[in-house]
Amino acid sequence: MLGCDIIEVDRVKKLKNLSKVFTLNELEYARKFSDPYVHLAGFFALKESVVKAMDVPLKVSQIEVLHNENGSPRVNILVELKDKYNIECSISNLQKLAM
Repeated sequence: MLGCDIIEVDRVKKLKNLSKVFTLNELEYARKFSDPYVHLAGFFALKESVVKAMDVPLKVSQIEVLHNENGSPRVNILVELKDKYNIECSISNLQKLAM
């Protein structure tokens, strides 16, 4: 399974209700940084890449991006599929783009 997605940070800034797309953990993590939208865009791109790669219907709101002790991202599926998949991931972002 392999997925990839890229998004402009400005698209995330235009979202009306961040809590429909991001979990409380994701929002709290991103708010630690001077520009939380760069991190939220990375989370969104990662969620979209998982949706694209999965062989089952899944929504971005059913995926949570957490971080390991070393800071690397990890995916938490918030529905009954969570123990079925081992997802390895990476996030890259610039000031205007994230993937």
